[in-house]
Amino acid sequence: LIQSGRIEVHAADLLQGNRFRNSIIFVDESQNIHKDDTFSILSRLGEGSKMIITGDTSLGQQNKRIKENSMLHYLVKKFAGDEDIGIHTFYEESDILGDDFTKKIILALMEDFV
Repeated sequence: LIQSGRIEVHAADLLQGNRFRNSIIFVDESQNIHKDDTFSILSRLGEGSKMIITGDTSLGQQNKRIKENSMLHYLVKKFAGDEDIGIHTFYEESDILGDDFTKKIILALMEDFV
């Protein structure tokens, strides 16, 4: 799909000048993107497109230089309660993928980091 051009991969800091129309855009690891870059990324969204922003708000996954100034943290606070923007937070055991040992470790650590 990459070779055919149906899937493209772009670095967030190299998006300037691009506009994505009729596309689905995934912004992953947004806990490590500074909130000052939010407008640059969101303004690339063109007609007929949807953007999915993912990230991990646990302290262990955040870039130490960014902390609470991340794009993810900013957007969750800014749009909490907005009917047009869906926000889903995973905190249930059933949300954790992996084997039983991985779940056990994550659940034990969640109380310290989430």
